[in-house]
Amino acid sequence: MIIGNEPVTKSFSHLMNRYRETGLVSFPFILVEGPEHTGKSTMIVETIEEFLGSYQKNDFLWIKDCSDFIDSGKHPLRVTISSSDKDRIIKISKTESYENLDTREMISWLSVAPVGKFKVIFLENIERMTVAAQNSFLKTFEEPLPGRIIVASCGNKSALLETILSRAFVLTTQLLDSDSMEKFARSLGGDFSEEYRDSALVFARGRPGYLKRIFDNFETFERVFQIYLEYKKIFNNPREYTKKNSLLQEVVKLWQIQEFFYALIYDFSRENRSDLVAQYLSYAARFDQNVKPDSIVFESILW
Repeated sequence: MIIGNEPVTKSFSHLMNRYRETGLVSFPFILVEGPEHTGKSTMIVETIEEFLGSYQKNDFLWIKDCSDFIDSGKHPLRVTISSSDKDRIIKISKTESYENLDTREMISWLSVAPVGKFKVIFLENIERMTVAAQNSFLKTFEEPLPGRIIVASCGNKSALLETILSRAFVLTTQLLDSDSMEKFARSLGGDFSEEYRDSALVFARGRPGYLKRIFDNFETFERVFQIYLEYKKIFNNPREYTKKNSLLQEVVKLWQIQEFFYALIYDFSRENRSDLVAQYLSYAARFDQNVKPDSIVFESILW
């Protein structure tokens, strides 16, 4: 189900339809960039599946970003990966596993003629791939075979090699507005209270994919929401040091503490508390500097 970002969806769909009608691929490398959890993968996969039709089973390869499901927390794509490697088969749910391919296997797959007219490979969150993996795929970006289409999603295009970015036709998604997010929340269904739904929208901050993740993890997030309400009551009370530390450490175990801080920032901005917005933005920025969560929690409860 594609939600929001209609201009990007229409542009991408129009490109694919032109390829089907003319048989010519004018832009063999399409990059869809924008904030995480804004529906990039959903839009790309649904459009490609419609484009390929009955040929999708043979002519579509989706290279997933399974960084959330492996110990290293990094994109699993490598230049080479053996059949016995522990990250060869990645468990992503109780019933679903993903076979991790390396770049050589991907290039080999593209070199084989399509069953239909086109072959499409989708590289999810390409900026998370190692520089070595990006480099090994560079020639494929530079000189794609006829009828081959490379589509990639990206949350931060500045992290890409310039030699790759320069070859891309770029489409940019945006965060959804509040009305679109409300509509999407209703479409997800579920027996949720209005209070829970509202808090989920605060944490999602315009990202439909993140909102769905919250709804799919109701029991965990319900506790995170309770912690959020407790913390807001005591966050500026220096005497509640122990309680604040206990609450935030629980968030570290249950959810993403950075997202917890961003939710606070969102609420503080709605309350016109610019001093608190600035302070918590500084904490959130520390995560991008690879500072350990425990250190950031310690800084915040001392303020």
